[in-house]
Amino acid sequence: MDYWLLAVYPLVTPPAILIYRPTQTTAIQAGKFLLDYSIYFQDHTIATRQEIGFDEGNEIYNLEYSYQAENWSRSISTNFGRPDDASLLAEKAISAKSGLSFYDHDKVNMSLYAKTQNGNHRQLTTPYILLGFTPSIYFVGEMDFQFFQPTKEKATQKIFDYAKLDYEPIQGLRLYWRTQSLINDFKRNYQPLPQDLKYGMITNRLYGLGPGIYWYPRPHFYIQLEIQQQFSAELPSSQTSGFLTGNIYL
Repeated sequence: MDYWLLAVYPLVTPPAILIYRPTQTTAIQAGKFLLDYSIYFQDHTIATRQEIGFDEGNEIYNLEYSYQAENWSRSISTNFGRPDDASLLAEKAISAKSGLSFYDHDKVNMSLYAKTQNGNHRQLTTPYILLGFTPSIYFVGEMDFQFFQPTKEKATQKIFDYAKLDYEPIQGLRLYWRTQSLINDFKRNYQPLPQDLKYGMITNRLYGLGPGIYWYPRPHFYIQLEIQQQFSAELPSSQTSGFLTGNIYL
């Protein structure tokens, strides 16, 4: 049966989605939201979300078709930037995503993204994998390859990667080990630009690793603690980054 769903999120500039489901496996949605690209991590400080422009606050106006069956999924999306605020110079792009699940607990996926903005061109290719070794242990890994061609400058090629091993010893408690790395231009054409020191992205190379914990003391509420050691070729020594956060959701 056909049905419609309207979802509005209470933010300062509220994302809103209008969803039409012609069948149980297909959906067409339009509105202001993040493209269906790669893995939706709830952590916003990692390079594979923040640095490639799929972080919280990067919602843009999209039209998206998706198909979700038992073992196979795919989607194709096109975005129209931010016509409500031309000063943001948001990207206009098209993306596609396809995934295959097997053995009930493993999944492989590929995402593709191509954009243009004021004559600048950017392409992303992102494979990722999810492996469930046991009901309490799983691994997730992603690698992003980005090609960026400015209008009047040399092209740059970046690599981002992310990996996490997660273990749930008891229900409501999850322990994990996470690594991430970033190479802003592995062909050395990159000219360092000011970066956000809060996340340690201060050079053209970054490597970070460390442990974390999720604790769910009650339904719809969790506390997360993470500590990560970060290394860069241009730093005299490593630096330690950490955060503690709590979240209540409905």
